[in-house]
Amino acid sequence: PDLAAGTGSGTGISSAEAGLVDIGGTDAYLSPSVAAQHNLINVPIAISSQLIFYNLPGVTAHLNLNGTVLAMIWAGKITQWNDPLIQAANPGVSLPAQTIIPLHRSDGSGDTFMFTSLCFMSWSGWRGGYGTTYSWVAGQPGYRGEQRHGDRPSRHQVRHRL
Repeated sequence: PDLAAGTGSGTGISSAEAGLVDIGGTDAYLSPSVAAQHNLINVPIAISSQLIFYNLPGVTAHLNLNGTVLAMIWAGKITQWNDPLIQAANPGVSLPAQTIIPLHRSDGSGDTFMFTSLCFMSWSGWRGGYGTTYSWVAGQPGYRGEQRHGDRPSRHQVRHRL
């Protein structure tokens, strides 16, 4: 019998491209040129969603963070929780003057594809396009989440993170 392996989108894509598997699952669609180059086809079978979590001690309200604000945070243009753009989207919420610590995946990931696509479509200042991998802003405080769950800081370990 054929077996399914629980891996990330990057592994699904590279395994299908290399001919190691007949089906490579991914949240990221293949471009027409990549699909043609490897004799692969895209078969949409599901709609995927993504959640953005934050740990902001002392703030009990649910925050509104739109695509523009998220893109500006990950681009290093918004660095504080009390930034005027975040405050404007959350009237009446007292936001701390704390540095935002963005987290991101380090491996090839459908989540990275979906998130960078949102950033690319939401803010004209987003640089570097979008994809399953991305060159994140160097020198910006933050953490890379590895594919293995044990390597990631937990939501309780990193305060003021997003």
